[in-house]
Amino acid sequence: MFLGGLSAAFSLGSPSRLTTGAIIKPVAALHVSIVDYVKQPSVSMQIAALRSLLLGKSEGDVGVYFNKAAKGGIPLVVDTQSADVIATLLALKEEVEGIVDGGLIRLVIAGGAEAHLLAKELGEAQVGVIFTRPRAFPLTWGGRRM
Repeated sequence: MFLGGLSAAFSLGSPSRLTTGAIIKPVAALHVSIVDYVKQPSVSMQIAALRSLLLGKSEGDVGVYFNKAAKGGIPLVVDTQSADVIATLLALKEEVEGIVDGGLIRLVIAGGAEAHLLAKELGEAQVGVIFTRPRAFPLTWGGRRM
């Protein structure tokens, strides 16, 4: 898992961030990436790290934002293309919501080239998908179902 950081919501009509009202929401979402095309760390290790962070096993600012994401305070945007990873994230969402007091993860999948394979499950879990490549092409064997 690679921590992408925090996103902000801002006004496109503002000339700069210093303009009054330019920053609508300073922290709009928490972004992470689960990649399945690198050897280390494995996808299962990346998911385990994400689980650990969502269950509150981190301190400092990182812990604060993962705690907010676990409780639905901010959306958790996960960048992945793989249907297998998406299915695992759906199971992780359900698991964490059952463990964390007040847990309600607002999960969003970014990328989602194989999300069509889990359309029903994504809808039932109320998980949004942002397609980032309109004409995705598989670069690895794992992406063959695009």
